[in-house]
Amino acid sequence: MTDADRTDEILYPPMEAAEVRRLRQESGLSQAGFAGLLGAHKRTVQRWEAGSTRPTGAALALLTVAKRRGIQILT
Repeated sequence: MTDADRTDEILYPPMEAAEVRRLRQESGLSQAGFAGLLGAHKRTVQRWEAGSTRPTGAALALLTVAKRRGIQILT
């Protein structure tokens, strides 16, 4: 059991489509460039931004860190 499990803290809360889009746009990256930083496909970023899917797993962790610390942390 981790410390997060004991405190019911959510380390990586779900990220809405508008948050993903805003983070990408503020970084000045295209969907393809943004996807490249995350190790994802452009189509995946398109789906996140459209709200048809949400980022999960490692992608959600990277997005959360980039949101908290700035996109430059991924470069």
